[in-house]
Amino acid sequence: MDNMAYSRLLRDLSQRMTYKPGYELTLQCLNGLDRNGYNSPVARIDVKAVIDNSRSPGTPFNLYFQQLIPVYEELITEDHITQYLVRNALRELECHEVDEWFRLDGKLVTDPHLGPMT
Repeated sequence: MDNMAYSRLLRDLSQRMTYKPGYELTLQCLNGLDRNGYNSPVARIDVKAVIDNSRSPGTPFNLYFQQLIPVYEELITEDHITQYLVRNALRELECHEVDEWFRLDGKLVTDPHLGPMT
């Protein structure tokens, strides 16, 4: 699949995907290099939403999450993109939010901003 066809597939999926109310999901194709240094499509998922601020509950926070998704030619299918790549990106986002909100005695158990995103 060439980059133009891949871009069309990602635009189509973006229009059909939904997540939580108020969340906007967008997939787009970027040019990238594969494991061997050849041009290969790379996807990026963007997630936008206005959520409650974990550091100041009751205050809105503009969430903007991006993740690059390397894609190999043999795996460019609608099922693989939605069932694996997008779901994994959303899981990573949700794990980050768990770390934002989970507290013991009022203190964060894990601060997701002090290390790699979990």
